[in-house]
Amino acid sequence: MAIIAKYVAPKYPDDLIHIDRWMCSNCGLIFDFSPESSPDELGWINYDPPLDNVHIWMDEKGDYHEEEIERTEICPRCACDLSKKLLQRIFISATINLNDIRPIVQKGESDLIEFMVKYPDNAHELGKEIAAFSTAKGGKIFLGVKDNGDIVGIKDADTPEGIDDLTKRIRGVMGKINPKVDISINIVSENEIHVAIITVRKGIFPCYEYEGKAYIRELDASRPATYDEKIRLHSEWLERKSKTG
Repeated sequence: MAIIAKYVAPKYPDDLIHIDRWMCSNCGLIFDFSPESSPDELGWINYDPPLDNVHIWMDEKGDYHEEEIERTEICPRCACDLSKKLLQRIFISATINLNDIRPIVQKGESDLIEFMVKYPDNAHELGKEIAAFSTAKGGKIFLGVKDNGDIVGIKDADTPEGIDDLTKRIRGVMGKINPKVDISINIVSENEIHVAIITVRKGIFPCYEYEGKAYIRELDASRPATYDEKIRLHSEWLERKSKTG
């Protein structure tokens, strides 16, 4: 009688371009948990004893039982005990070229995705999007993509100086958002087409304001939060905080 231990992949956070990852704090191995991997590869937690090590016993009636075994989660590279050296959450980007973002762009705008054909002439347009994503679930803003999903690219992002100027302008918008937001900026280039991806992480506060006005994300658009919505967001935040201490 063959007994197979069923492996259940840990439920770790992820987002649209594989941003959230966990790293061994002892050796620096980044865990992936991607579907194409298997538990035998680096990037998956190992167990001691291994998952295929099972103890089966038969009772007086002839029924088989699997003995519960206490297993220790260990790093597959350095074999450290992960219950004593906890995994560290890190923020990385796996985006390399335009082919990496096309599947996402083809799905269109959503509560997590916003397209802008260029850096907006009015910085308010960018500020409200960043604030709204921070209030909601986080998201990504693609500069250089039309509303219909056509990738046209942005100008002046083909030199280090141009990228530095664009980054400074985006950071300037961030400075007008309260509380402070957490973003990263990536430039993806291919055949002289350059797309800037602003990744906005969900904030830890109930709502975020740009120039004194709170914004929320509703379907594929960002808009000012109403008074009642701000009260609700604060109430929900206080309730979560009371439960977590």
